[in-house]
Amino acid sequence: MKPSQKTILLAAACALAIASPCAAMEHAGPHARAQVGQLFKQSDADGNGSLSKEEFQAARLAEYGVGFETFDANSDGRITLAEYLALFERYHPSEHQPEL
Repeated sequence: MKPSQKTILLAAACALAIASPCAAMEHAGPHARAQVGQLFKQSDADGNGSLSKEEFQAARLAEYGVGFETFDANSDGRITLAEYLALFERYHPSEHQPEL
């Protein structure tokens, strides 16, 4: 994948993660979550299953309005796939999950 394609895909994933619930993906299904997960894995340059602040910055995710600290729910300096997907789910609950 070309770097420009990766940047576009990562920007789309970030936009999906932070968009308001009124967006077109208000009720994201398993396919959308799988795509976001795949984009996360592509950002994980060292393949250790989490994003460091450097990987987050290299993916240019902060440019889309979400800081590293927002994703890093437990403040351990790493963003896990679970943390990344949790933020996505917060703004795009599954059709099968009751809204609180």
